[in-house]
Amino acid sequence: MMDRDRIHPAIAAAVLFLVAEQYADAHEAARFIRPEVVEQDYVCTILAEDIRDLARGNFQSILDRAQRRLAAIFAGGPLEHRGMTALFESLVVGVDLFATEVLAQEGIVAELWPRRIHNAKPCG
Repeated sequence: MMDRDRIHPAIAAAVLFLVAEQYADAHEAARFIRPEVVEQDYVCTILAEDIRDLARGNFQSILDRAQRRLAAIFAGGPLEHRGMTALFESLVVGVDLFATEVLAQEGIVAELWPRRIHNAKPCG
């Protein structure tokens, strides 16, 4: 679905539709995001699943995944690979924070999940 050199067209389409506030189109594009079909790095799979759920409006699924996933992603190997992993992990945490903000505004989340983001401050 994604790596240092490419991103799947369905992921790109979903993100662009979300930015353009075309939520129905983003939801449609999310149908084609299937990270479980492709072998890839763990963090890439998590990010693809998060983007799919974001496009579908499944914020609770994002938070459930955040509670289950590893606290930190270890990346060995070449500098390019470590940099890609750090970038994708930052994007995952950003999606997690956004989902937390949305659900907190709706009164669904009572507190930020302190195990994962104990130092994070809400945007705005």
